[in-house]
Amino acid sequence: MLINYVKVVLRGLLRHKGYAFINIGGLAIGMACCIVILLHVRDELGYDRHHKQADRIYRLVTETRTNDQTRAAVTAPLPLAPALLQDFPEVTQATRFFRPDNPVPLVQHGARRFYEPRFFFTDAATFDVFSYPLKEGDPQTALDEPFSVVITEAVAEKYFGDENPLGQTLTFKNFLDFTVTGVLEPLPANSHLRFDFLASFSSLPHWLGEAMMHNWLTNMCTVYLLLPPDAATALETKLAGFADTYLLRNPDVTRQFHLQPLHRIHLYSQADYGLAADGDIFYVYVFSSIALIILFIACINFINLTTARSASRAKEVGVRKVMGADKPRLMLQFIGEASVSAVLASVLAVVLVIPALPHVNSLLGKALTLRVDLVLLLAFLGITLLVGVLAGSYPALLLSSFRPAEILKGPTRSRVAGASFRKVLVVAQFALSITLIICTIFVYRQLDYMKNRGLGFNEEAVVVVPIRDEGLRQNTDGIKQEVRKHPAVVQASAAALYPGGPVGRMMFRQAENDDPFPLRVLWGDYEFIDALGVTFLAGRDFSRDHPTDETEAFILNESAARHLGFDPETAVGQRFERVAGSGPEGRIAGRIIGVVQDFHYRSLRSQIEPLVIHLWPWPNYILARIQTDQTPETLAFLEQTWNQFDPVHPFEYVFLDDQFDALYQNEAQLSNLFALFTLLAILVACLGLFGLISYEGQRRSREVGIRKVFGASVPQITLLLTKDLLALVVLANVIAWPIAYFYTRSWLQAFAYHTTLNVFVFILGSVLSLLIAFLTINYQAVKAAYSNPVDVLHDE
Repeated sequence: MLINYVKVVLRGLLRHKGYAFINIGGLAIGMACCIVILLHVRDELGYDRHHKQADRIYRLVTETRTNDQTRAAVTAPLPLAPALLQDFPEVTQATRFFRPDNPVPLVQHGARRFYEPRFFFTDAATFDVFSYPLKEGDPQTALDEPFSVVITEAVAEKYFGDENPLGQTLTFKNFLDFTVTGVLEPLPANSHLRFDFLASFSSLPHWLGEAMMHNWLTNMCTVYLLLPPDAATALETKLAGFADTYLLRNPDVTRQFHLQPLHRIHLYSQADYGLAADGDIFYVYVFSSIALIILFIACINFINLTTARSASRAKEVGVRKVMGADKPRLMLQFIGEASVSAVLASVLAVVLVIPALPHVNSLLGKALTLRVDLVLLLAFLGITLLVGVLAGSYPALLLSSFRPAEILKGPTRSRVAGASFRKVLVVAQFALSITLIICTIFVYRQLDYMKNRGLGFNEEAVVVVPIRDEGLRQNTDGIKQEVRKHPAVVQASAAALYPGGPVGRMMFRQAENDDPFPLRVLWGDYEFIDALGVTFLAGRDFSRDHPTDETEAFILNESAARHLGFDPETAVGQRFERVAGSGPEGRIAGRIIGVVQDFHYRSLRSQIEPLVIHLWPWPNYILARIQTDQTPETLAFLEQTWNQFDPVHPFEYVFLDDQFDALYQNEAQLSNLFALFTLLAILVACLGLFGLISYEGQRRSREVGIRKVFGASVPQITLLLTKDLLALVVLANVIAWPIAYFYTRSWLQAFAYHTTLNVFVFILGSVLSLLIAFLTINYQAVKAAYSNPVDVLHDE
């Protein structure tokens, strides 16, 4: 019997190739989208799951509360991990990761030298906590000795080529020589810890000094703990008073340690502690919803076309019922036919996914592969079964309900009900498609808004060059003077931190007995504010004519002035103090000499916070504002000049506006994916409309012929065939607007600064949907209207 059902399906598909193409093609596109999104979701949810003890690994998060402000950080003091091991028997193992990224270290082997931003120092216990298999070397001893380093295969090839890397030497920062003691197996891409080098933590005292290793003010490393099963809650309770035992006590500052499960770090950091994360569980839900929407639209097409063609199968149903087929058997047959179509569509979906994956990977910045395993296979079979049952259930119910006695009398009540239900489904699929169109437009508008909104300073044509040489860091006046000699260099400055890059935070207070409070900090030199083009609201800039500015002068943004209870004019001249212990120079008491206009120094996702700008003697970057009409020549001059002052380190640079654009990489990926899946959803919906209007033209061909004989024009007949479907699209717009408004508003509220919910976008989405629907329908309608009535009526 099953073979007979398959034969019936295949014969029907071959007999009606157009409908077969639309049905199976639409299902295939929907299923292909599901497979791609399933691969993406599986990759996101699988972050850090490859570690054998993943359920027992936790990252330590430090939460600091000062007055009404709370902030969380994953950086911890260097001696924290040993203290946890000593004080808490629940801690099975503890390991630290420290990355010296400011400045990025230079690593060298012979003539090969590269900047390595993924160079980490870590404890020997790392291989007891995490599952990092070594291709070469012994994980139990690889990092036991100082000046040992474990590298990845890619690094081994980059520095040593075909040579055996074990025992080779790598020079770190032209200062320390490390011996390669292990080579790692390729690391999974879905890991939040990405590194190329793991150097022994016991090497750090030789670089930073022994005193630094016991300094509880050094928030430089990230701590991971391995705990027994179900011990995290009890340990976190015990950690309540741990911070007060070792850290400096301050009645106005409360510190608390929290444990973040390893598997939540990638997707839930923002929700848990407000930390930056590469992923976001919200977008996992969004893309999962889009996959279901596209699949639902594809299933709607199948249902609509199958029920629309129900009249052509009425006699078949009648004959089968006369021959003894009952309703359950007929339903099983039609669901089986839909399942066969779903299987064919699933095979075609796989064929579509294979060439599409490289393009999806380029959009996502991932390396997704169609690697078949049990989970993916079960999910794939589940999708196929779901599509077969979902797409086949209603047509099966409708077709099996036909009564043989009524079939020869004309249209049945069931077919009338089927027509009404088709209208509901058409409205549903276009409402979903229009919602996606409107949401996609708003995603692009928000991305454009973030990229083009005025930041409050002039970020264009500012070249940022990191300083790698320690000697150059201590004397940047010479290179700044030399750089300014070029006529295209407008200004040059040295800075420790700059907008769009890392931003500091320190403790300040206004009077000696006041409670301290944390403020964001940017550190630069005398030309820093002028190079950025920040506008002064009151007071003055740093000046060499005022010797006390070097240590005692502070410039605030207007948010900081308001935070102190002043307007810009009254803030100037007020006493201001950096609290002792918050920096290498200890407490500094001085005055506010100026207030600048608020400007964005971080992503537009965040509100502009109170900011202090302070002179700093140890810069990490040179900032040069140049004229854009001479960019290549000026960059060549900058490189030549740089090599004169620092011949050891390669010249590298980044434009400040590009740095800000990089902050919105996730939104750029989101907009591209939204656009891609929206186009696919519209394509599938239009396939359904095309099929329906084709069937409508065939079903009403005699009516069209008669109307043409009586003088009906082509526009009149086209309107007759299209008005009902276009009316459904208009109704879909009415339904889609509030849905799109709700979801778009919720998404935009995640940004401190966002575009407005302009009604023009909703109108544009509606016009686009109507235009697409009209073009889809009009072709077939006009074709039917131009048909020769003689061909239709010659048998009448």
